[in-house]
Amino acid sequence: MTMRTLAVMSLKGGSGKTTLSLNLAGAAQRDGGPIVLADADPQHSLSEALASRAPSAPYSCVPTALSKLFQFKQECQRQGARMLIIDTPPVLSADLSQAVNFSDLCVVVARPTILDLNAAVKSVRMVSRLNGRVALLLNQVPHARQGIETPLVRNAIGALHAAGIPTSDVIIRSRAAYQYAASRGCSVLEAGGDPAAEDEMLSLWRHLQERMQEQPALGVG
Repeated sequence: MTMRTLAVMSLKGGSGKTTLSLNLAGAAQRDGGPIVLADADPQHSLSEALASRAPSAPYSCVPTALSKLFQFKQECQRQGARMLIIDTPPVLSADLSQAVNFSDLCVVVARPTILDLNAAVKSVRMVSRLNGRVALLLNQVPHARQGIETPLVRNAIGALHAAGIPTSDVIIRSRAAYQYAASRGCSVLEAGGDPAAEDEMLSLWRHLQERMQEQPALGVG
């Protein structure tokens, strides 16, 4: 069985990249097989959040560094992992470029704010220059009002489209459930209690699976 690799990226801190990595692992484990989270952010927030998990947890989290990613990925393959999710650091570097080359898909995470969007555009263009497959995900998005997105969200989507960067088919809303689950060292799918958040994350996971399986169709999307 071929191991898939997903890199979660943002060149700006506070985008929710680490929380998203955790929740994607929770969604991925629903499909079975060993899931590995590579905590390559030097702050190792993900490892700290999951430190109390039992060894029998449905996915494992290992602190590492982007410079060690090649060997790390090989070891995961030898161990029979089905999915590797990399939480990358918020810095532009040669090692980050290698992470793009090692991944089947790069998920660039951005909140709908001008600072996040500027960083996201840089990330997407970097991945595209390296011929990597990329999906831009709007995260921590305010809830729509009577089915209509807020001006903040509409303007963000419009700015991205004007830059030639379409957003993912799924957006992640700002929900307390994500922070609550992370504080317990688990995903919203494990914590339960918020069906909307669970459906949202499963929908995102299905979308990303489809993107990873595209042939070869590299570029923005």
